[in-house]
Amino acid sequence: MTAMQKYSLSLVKIFQYLKDNDMDEVKERMKELFKPIDSQIMMCDDANEVIMLACVMLQSARDILDSQLGPAGRKKIFKDCV
Repeated sequence: MTAMQKYSLSLVKIFQYLKDNDMDEVKERMKELFKPIDSQIMMCDDANEVIMLACVMLQSARDILDSQLGPAGRKKIFKDCV
């Protein structure tokens, strides 16, 4: 399976999840998933630490997207977000 096929399949799964679940439930789940990140942000003492955290989160996001979608899918998502 190519990276673009993985990307397309993942998007289909995401849209199916959104279709199958009430948007309020999706928002609540996203809030729940974000809580640990928000806690880490609050633990930062200054702007430098916030920037360091953001860099680590970007690297982690890249690794997650690469493992799920492949590099081509990740690049497409980053490109589409800009």
